[in-house]
Amino acid sequence: MNGIAAVANCLVDDLAMEADGSFEVILSADSHEGNWLPLAGEHPTLTVRNFFYDWDTESPASLTIHRIGAAVEDPGRQIAVDTSVARQLYALGEFVYDNLKFFLDFGAMPQPNSFLAPMDMTEMGAAAENRPVIGRFELEPDEALILEVAPPQGVYWSISLGNPWLETINYGRHQSSLNGHQTVVDPDGMARFVIASRDPGVANWLDTAGHSNGAMLLRCVRTQSAPVPDVRMVKFDEIISALPAETVMTTTEDRAKVIAARRRAVHERFHR
Repeated sequence: MNGIAAVANCLVDDLAMEADGSFEVILSADSHEGNWLPLAGEHPTLTVRNFFYDWDTESPASLTIHRIGAAVEDPGRQIAVDTSVARQLYALGEFVYDNLKFFLDFGAMPQPNSFLAPMDMTEMGAAAENRPVIGRFELEPDEALILEVAPPQGVYWSISLGNPWLETINYGRHQSSLNGHQTVVDPDGMARFVIASRDPGVANWLDTAGHSNGAMLLRCVRTQSAPVPDVRMVKFDEIISALPAETVMTTTEDRAKVIAARRRAVHERFHR
């Protein structure tokens, strides 16, 4: 990436690999044969995304970076300290303004309690072949949303909630996200989710964690479809009657076990 703009984007599945599953990629401005990602612009960065389905058994990629080529001579400071600091302060002001405008505009795109059509956001650094379906929820304490969607078939899909600033709700403390492995699919082949601030006892509950409004995001990575979920608003007390009779429910004790497992898995992944 160059800042937040993508320069190159690929899935590991598309790289040439060794027999043991390892791979090597050259990152450089000049082209190379084999696995190569171009570096470009004044702010080159590398972003790596891991997609986890089974949080208890899948491991993140182990990556190392080795610098190759001749050493670069340090030319010493070319810009005076006061000039450098002034430029950084000016850039910081632009950064704050641009980021506030971006997230305010982005969060206001979908109408409340609806989704936009699938989007291609690879130019902004989104994962390769990820077609996000973005929505926004806006609920009173006694209201809930029922989402209904045909599960996409492919590499990975998930649905998650964010706060009004599009920050992901803490998925270790709350069941604010579910992926294709964690979601319970109904006998008719449809996946139904309930978005609410309280636990309705439905297995596929998505917890708003007290937020009255925020983002809904269906991620579809190399899937055959990127479906737009059907959305219905109901009163909290009407949730069960609005769902099919065979909808999978859960108990308070089982929910506590699920949350404990999520907390443990997130801790194991990030505690280092």
